[in-house]
Amino acid sequence: MTTLIITLLLSGILAGLIQYFVDFRGLPIYTPTTSNEGVYDAVVPGFWTRLLNFLKRNWQFCGYIVVGIAGAFLVPVIDQLLHLKGVDEYLKCLNDSAAEACNNKEWNLLIIFGYGIISGYSSVRIIRGFGSFIVGNINKSLEEQKEILQKTREELEALKKKLPNSSLTESVEVLPAELNEGTLEYPDICDAADSSETLEGVSSDSACEQFPRPWQGKKWRVARSLKQLLSEVNVLAPARSKKSDGTIGDIAHSQGNSDHNPWVKDSGGTMGIVTALDITHDAKNRCDCNVIAQFLQEKKDKRIKYVIWNRRIMNASAINGSAAWSWRPYSGQNPHDKHIHISVQCDKVICDDDQKWNIKVI
Repeated sequence: MTTLIITLLLSGILAGLIQYFVDFRGLPIYTPTTSNEGVYDAVVPGFWTRLLNFLKRNWQFCGYIVVGIAGAFLVPVIDQLLHLKGVDEYLKCLNDSAAEACNNKEWNLLIIFGYGIISGYSSVRIIRGFGSFIVGNINKSLEEQKEILQKTREELEALKKKLPNSSLTESVEVLPAELNEGTLEYPDICDAADSSETLEGVSSDSACEQFPRPWQGKKWRVARSLKQLLSEVNVLAPARSKKSDGTIGDIAHSQGNSDHNPWVKDSGGTMGIVTALDITHDAKNRCDCNVIAQFLQEKKDKRIKYVIWNRRIMNASAINGSAAWSWRPYSGQNPHDKHIHISVQCDKVICDDDQKWNIKVI
């Protein structure tokens, strides 16, 4: 009996692992290392620490294993209904010590192992199907809410046209909560000062269509590429702090050339586009800006203009002897150690390219 229990246990674990790897294509355990580029230095955690963190962050792994084991132990129950070949013989062998009843004991055990994998895998798939159905209905509800929001925006635009002299014409774009926090934790106009000096001759800012000053109080929106990036970060780290998140700059920003200003004119020419985003560093809640910085450096996305993080700056183009996508010291007044600053190109087609960034691990 002990051998049967161990066999079903192992087959259930294997079934759960198979489905987990099918869904997630590998175990997303991130092991920090010391970066040659100097992005950050991290202490490599031990095996048990990494395992515990993995189990906390990937509850699906434990769930798949538990359901797989439960499904595998249904094999004897299913045998009572269908009389599975090999299972009957083995169960008889457990109850009958006669030599002729146990000739194929090992072979029957192997058959039971196969039945356990099939039953466990099927159970995981069924449970996962129910979960997908529930999540699908939730997503459907969210889509309906988005449609309502879009309809509200259209009604607001129609109202603006009817009331051209109203203060509504000076309002900002209605954004999701995570993008409508407005000002930053503190003015970091130094990211503009550094960029104006170190990006000269590299970016095509002078060739971009600019929204005329004054910017303060005028209609604005965030570049769609940055909205997509922030959306992916929030999905991966739903409990993260947003204390230092920022899009539109404050009055201090408006005095300089910061990308936090809505200085890029949109395609309709009626509002400015903010081409910079700050994301709060909160490693405890899965939003590690070290990882985001390394991801952006490796991805080399064409939408990126420059990135500032933890006293370092990285440009998408070669500059002043520094290679493209390489980190160099950043001596601005704000060290950018509480949030990562990401600027995208001012070209409207590029900055509004909302294809997925595909961040895998934070």
